[in-house]
Amino acid sequence: MIKDVSFGSILREVRLRNKVTLRKHCKNMNICPGNLSKVERNHLAPPKSTGDVMRYLTGLDYTELELEFLVTAAMNHHIANVIARF
Repeated sequence: MIKDVSFGSILREVRLRNKVTLRKHCKNMNICPGNLSKVERNHLAPPKSTGDVMRYLTGLDYTELELEFLVTAAMNHHIANVIARF
């Protein structure tokens, strides 16, 4: 069950439900484990495009609702940063 609706938390939930380790998922995505860890802990901004969100889901089974939550969470993060600049 998703409790935190941030991009990183949802992504972690999906990855863990698929029983995929962080390092294995990073190998599938060809990215640094440290960066994915930061994204999952919300210390690094989520991707800006739907295509990049899909890249984070490489090799994972996910529901349409989870995909919508991830895209929305990523957009909301970036919108909040723009608003904070004003």
